[in-house]
Amino acid sequence: MAQSFAESLREIRPDIGLTVSRTIFQSDHRKDLNQCKQPVLILQPSSDIAVPIEVGKYLSANIPQAIFKSIPATGHLPHFSSPESVLQEIKSFFKSLN
Repeated sequence: MAQSFAESLREIRPDIGLTVSRTIFQSDHRKDLNQCKQPVLILQPSSDIAVPIEVGKYLSANIPQAIFKSIPATGHLPHFSSPESVLQEIKSFFKSLN
């Protein structure tokens, strides 16, 4: 999975890669997190190659109605590497809203 993800990144046109990188690295919305008033499910793969687990925990601590779940998944795309875990957590989250 990680190899496939890395290969897909290599295929991105340089101008598009630069635009995406700028957007990611120049965006800082930490001050806005507490403005979110809706329930939020944060799913964090236990072995994310792009985003450390601390990021998910930070989001959870700073979004008022956030629920943090670490799921047994590898890579940055848990809906591909562990779709059953993702689906289970989403179903559980929606049930908790009722």
